[in-house]
Amino acid sequence: MRSFFDIFFRFFSRLVAFSVTLIWIFFPLHDAGAASLRRIDVRGNERIETQTILGHLPVSPGQEYDYSLVNLSLKRLYSTNLFFDVDIKLEGRDLIVEVVENPVVNLVAFEGNKSITDKKLRLQTKIKSRSTMTRAAVQRDIEKILFSYNLQGFYAVRVEPQVIELPGNRINLVFNIDEGHQAKVGVISFLGNKFFSDQELSRVIMTSRTSLMSWLDSSDVYNPERLKADQVRLKSFYFSRGYADFDIISAAAELDFERDKFVVTIAIDEGERYLFGPIRVRSSVAYLDPNSLSHFVKTFEGDTYDLTKISLSVEELTMEVSRLGYPFVRVRKDVKRDPDNKIISVDYFIEEGPKAYVERINILGNTKTRDYVIRREFDIAEGDRFNFVLFERAQRRLLRLGFFEELEITTKPGSAPDLVVVNVRVKEASTGNIGLNGGYSTLDGFIADLSLKEKNFLRKGQYVRLSLAFSSKKRSLDFSFVEPYFLNRRLSLQLNAFSSRSLNEKNLPYKRGRNGFSVGLGFPISQNLLFTPRYEFMRENVYDIEEGASLAVKSSAGIQNVSSIGYALSFDTVNSRTDPRKGIYAQFSQSLAGVGGDVRFIRSMAKIIIYKELYQNIVGLFKFSGGHILGWGGQKIGLLESFFKGGSFVRGFEASGLGPRDANKQDSLGGKIFAGFTAEFQFPLLPESLEINGFKGAVFADLGTLYASDFDGRIIDGKKIDILDSSKFRSSIGVGIIWDSPLGPLRADWAYILRKEVFDKEQLFSFGVETKF
Repeated sequence: MRSFFDIFFRFFSRLVAFSVTLIWIFFPLHDAGAASLRRIDVRGNERIETQTILGHLPVSPGQEYDYSLVNLSLKRLYSTNLFFDVDIKLEGRDLIVEVVENPVVNLVAFEGNKSITDKKLRLQTKIKSRSTMTRAAVQRDIEKILFSYNLQGFYAVRVEPQVIELPGNRINLVFNIDEGHQAKVGVISFLGNKFFSDQELSRVIMTSRTSLMSWLDSSDVYNPERLKADQVRLKSFYFSRGYADFDIISAAAELDFERDKFVVTIAIDEGERYLFGPIRVRSSVAYLDPNSLSHFVKTFEGDTYDLTKISLSVEELTMEVSRLGYPFVRVRKDVKRDPDNKIISVDYFIEEGPKAYVERINILGNTKTRDYVIRREFDIAEGDRFNFVLFERAQRRLLRLGFFEELEITTKPGSAPDLVVVNVRVKEASTGNIGLNGGYSTLDGFIADLSLKEKNFLRKGQYVRLSLAFSSKKRSLDFSFVEPYFLNRRLSLQLNAFSSRSLNEKNLPYKRGRNGFSVGLGFPISQNLLFTPRYEFMRENVYDIEEGASLAVKSSAGIQNVSSIGYALSFDTVNSRTDPRKGIYAQFSQSLAGVGGDVRFIRSMAKIIIYKELYQNIVGLFKFSGGHILGWGGQKIGLLESFFKGGSFVRGFEASGLGPRDANKQDSLGGKIFAGFTAEFQFPLLPESLEINGFKGAVFADLGTLYASDFDGRIIDGKKIDILDSSKFRSSIGVGIIWDSPLGPLRADWAYILRKEVFDKEQLFSFGVETKF
């Protein structure tokens, strides 16, 4: 029998359940946040229309609004970048939206910046006048400014934004910059190099250690982008010298906070040196004989492996096959490595390629250089058949210009299967230069040189140079202008104007001056061969002749005009102008004077310079030179047309120290024929462990002669001129020291004369600026 309590509990439970059901049916519970909105009230907006704000909200009056929609409303309003702050709340059935609009920027200013100009910083930042300011935009621009300073070596830089409020919700935004100190490179070390010294590899890369003369250059400022480019230079250096397995393990820079300088460490694996093995040309194209193309290959069995020569061979073969009427043929290289015998064999396969055309070429990243300056380096245009070899050739041409730090060519599919879009992305480099050099020469005394140079004048790729040089014995002013694409063709227009005065020159008892100009056109016959016809006009003057000078010299006093046409044929395969190690530079030139003017002659000159790396760090230089001048139309060769030799021609002799002389006065009168030969071997002078870099030693042997003068036997003022002359070769040997200083390569030579004539003038020591060609 159930107890009273059991019956009461069951009855009470059913009563509560029945009551709750009735309440749920007749009085449904409503969440206060789910009530229908009566209205939406927008507050705080001044410039932005209320309807614009309402359009971004996910609800409207009359709809239910849940608290879960608050976050969505905030996200939508903030994503417009129109508001600095947003607050949303419910008051009863009213939704209140309070906004603080982003201020309008009146101007953007920079304070404290000394190393980077306002103009350059404005190019990096995105916030501009009349735009709205957001927190994210300010932070983004701060990071851009920091990055710009990091590239300049400022790693302690601090940037603080300052907002100056103006009426009408406008502001002035000021970036206060504390630049700190510029961190430069204190140490550059290489790990793993056996075949090339630290000094040698340091000359390959652009990054350099800071020194007393670093104010002349910025290469000692640590730049991570430059260090990346240096890795490419090192690879090119090794790959062109036989080291096909070369690899860069790491390239790191650590800031030494105590010295406030970077320590750059580059770890490399040189690998072994390879030679070229068998070289073959093969073809799968009908009627195309591969044997007829073998002479276009630049790689030869037994030569040192050189990756650049493989690329050049592919390029030459592609161009020749295209000229033979096979437009869609491609050349593929197959490189086979034999590590045991240290040889690399190369097969060049000529085969049918895909029929693709260039739809579009996009030029990206250029702000200084005009598009057409870049496009004209391509032998291919929109609509032409696609050939990546031609784009590689253009890439090399563009990099040789020196306008760009980086250059990348990529492709992507076009609007049709047989169309290709080519993107050319560049990062521009500084192309202007102001140089101030000084020094001392035994020939010219104290020397000073001021030069202004721009390689990309007016963004048109034109070269302009103005140089002023003066010493205790000479004054000169020179202006040069080169238009590399004259008449929109690959012809270089070369304009030059010059003025010089020689004062108190040793061995010459007179002063002389020259003023003139020249115009030339450079025709590239091939990649390494250049033909340059030219015209030159020059006014020469001999004055202030010493009383005891030769009658031949006195008879040359006065002004004469020289009007000449001529040409030069130049061949150049030298790997570097600053540090030549291999290659040939040859030039033959002729001039015909008498196209107007006062003198008539034919002058011919030739020179060949061969550079050869004989052993590790030992470079041989072999130079042959010669010249001849001949009067025509019954005219004799005078003083100013003659060749004067000595000094660097055969070391151990004074400038104008050898050649024909007046037998009575011993004045140098110059000669009509010269010939010379130089053999020189250069090598590192100091151990790598020393901090002093850039010093080389040299041993040399010179051989040369200068002879024949039209003054010989001439009657002047009733007196016969007797000449001391000899066609015998003079010779000398000696040693030298070369310093690749920040001011340029300086050189000192000590010579010992092996053979001379009694009337020659000696100078056993010389010091001055070294020239390569």
